[in-house]
Amino acid sequence: MRLETMGMGMLRIMKFGGTSVGTAAAIGRTVDILAEGCANGVEQVAVVSAMGGVTNMLLAEAASAAGGDRESSERLCEGLRDRHFAAIAELVGSNMRGERARAVIDELCLRCGRLLESVYVLRDLSTRSSDLIVSFGERMSSVVVAAALETRGVAAASVESDRVIVTDDSFGAANPMLDETRVQAEDVLRPMLDAGTLPVVTGFFGASRSGATTTLGRSGSDYSASIIGNALRAD
Repeated sequence: MRLETMGMGMLRIMKFGGTSVGTAAAIGRTVDILAEGCANGVEQVAVVSAMGGVTNMLLAEAASAAGGDRESSERLCEGLRDRHFAAIAELVGSNMRGERARAVIDELCLRCGRLLESVYVLRDLSTRSSDLIVSFGERMSSVVVAAALETRGVAAASVESDRVIVTDDSFGAANPMLDETRVQAEDVLRPMLDAGTLPVVTGFFGASRSGATTTLGRSGSDYSASIIGNALRAD
């Protein structure tokens, strides 16, 4: 259905997978789709995967750290910065908005690097640790997409889905707690939508009631979009 045929006040959940956010050019096309929807008066929530290849990078370096590779943390942080900084440079530029996005990416890299250092010291990669580490791909891509949208004049903000999606503690394949997720979605996402801001939500993960990051299993970003659509009663 063409956007022009849609009525005002419609809420859509738009999910963009790794191919759609895999490169700066792909992110640019994603931003075009979202900007068109905004121009046609459609309320939207974007749910994004990690940039192409980033999830595999995170898992591989985490396994290396568990195997005793003390360079894995530094190598991972360098690779993550290179991928995301290059996309920001192309999509946003070296202006203040670009600097803010790079600062957020840098902080996320440091957090992820410290986790890998802990895995290296302990020589143990639990499913709980793996879920947290792998979530950083989506955390970073949402920052890039939101900054690119703002550069196009669309009010947008990245939202980490462990603030929204409540799950049980089945790490690696968590199940959503829908009633609690509806409450969180209304508290976190609804005020943003009401203020005219497009939330760019991380796919693939949520958090248990205790606040531990949990992933939703294979095709988790598709599942995230469906959960959020249910929580917000999207059209």
